[in-house]
Amino acid sequence: MYLEAAKARFQELEQLNKDIYKNRPCSLEEVELLENDLKLKLPDAYREFLLWCGNRCGFLDSDRYFWSDVKDSHREWFEEAMEEYNLPMTLISLDAIIFFAAHGGYIYAFIRASEGDNPPVHELRNGQLIWNHADSIEQFCLERIETALRLAKGR
Repeated sequence: MYLEAAKARFQELEQLNKDIYKNRPCSLEEVELLENDLKLKLPDAYREFLLWCGNRCGFLDSDRYFWSDVKDSHREWFEEAMEEYNLPMTLISLDAIIFFAAHGGYIYAFIRASEGDNPPVHELRNGQLIWNHADSIEQFCLERIETALRLAKGR
């Protein structure tokens, strides 16, 4: 529904090496556990992402995006980074869902539950907040799929 273009593009990547580029979805129970833990209704596009690749994502494998990371540690790590960069937490609302961490915590991607079923993706990158980094989770995924395709093809 929200990730059709990303899913279609991912098929090309998966065909290059099914062992490396393979997704493993979350169960509906895991998604509901995450919602309960965060005390938020997850945006539909993010639910779709989790049900597509929330336990293993072939185009994000070197990064931290697992539903369990979101549930257990991402917010804590994100708050530590905000403090390290002297950024006030008031810049980030309580409905922020930090769903991705990369490069040892130098990049965090987050969405806000209050921004609808298909919210934009914001980033904290090397101490700088970048609002609307991607128009949607699908665009965020497509950027990473294209990078993985270039690397896989040696370009």
